[in-house]
Amino acid sequence: MAITKYKVIKKNLEAVINYAMNGETTENGILVSAINCLPQTAYSQMLLTKKAFHKEDGRLGYHIIQSFNGNEISPNKCNKIGMELAKQLWGDKYQVIVCTHTNKQNIHNHIVLNSASFIDGSKYHNSNVEIALLRETNDDICRKHGLSIIKSTKATKVSDISKSRIANYNRNSGKMELIKSDIDEAIKEATKYQEFIDILSFKGYYIKKSSSFISVSTLYYNRNIRLARAFGEDYTFENIKTRIYQSALYDKYLKRNNNEKVYKVGIYDGIKID
Repeated sequence: MAITKYKVIKKNLEAVINYAMNGETTENGILVSAINCLPQTAYSQMLLTKKAFHKEDGRLGYHIIQSFNGNEISPNKCNKIGMELAKQLWGDKYQVIVCTHTNKQNIHNHIVLNSASFIDGSKYHNSNVEIALLRETNDDICRKHGLSIIKSTKATKVSDISKSRIANYNRNSGKMELIKSDIDEAIKEATKYQEFIDILSFKGYYIKKSSSFISVSTLYYNRNIRLARAFGEDYTFENIKTRIYQSALYDKYLKRNNNEKVYKVGIYDGIKID
């Protein structure tokens, strides 16, 4: 069972990072991991990113607390699950540190996220949809690792609201419609899975496969998008491969049946003789 909490860092990002990395609570740094930066120089690297894109003002970062039942998980597994969550949501564009604290009854992760992307400087915003995605991704990872999920009337209501927000966003967002259109076009054009990857890469997408899911990231969006969650079961890894094969087979059938000889009449366009 994991509970997540969001905090916006408006002042002193360095102090939050130092608190999260405190050796007394992270087994002398053994339980500190990082994505797209080094734990020892995380703050300076995040600061360099901000300076490079002139994003030193406003929200400096985000502090996510992921808390587990102390009897249910080991410190090392807690850190790995925190890293899995961070990679799925922010791993392709943002610098993140994951620090596991063992000083309380409930083992918990302090996840610190730089607000500015090291790729293009775009700022991450914790909208209602992003918070809903955090909760749903967190629950999915817990189920995957055999951990319990909070079951109560309140928890069910929160989960239903989260799913509704995600579904509404996926249906109504112009960016999501564009991404879905690009995916469908790549499926139609490709004759095999690697060709599908190449087509999307040419369009500016980065594709990552995990288990039976495919996630994509693109420069004009601030997070990874798991295709099946965003667009339905037709976009799982296996179903995308099936659609590519069926599309290629259909095209081959059409070409074979349309392969009829075309006869052209030769027209003399040389010198005219009276």
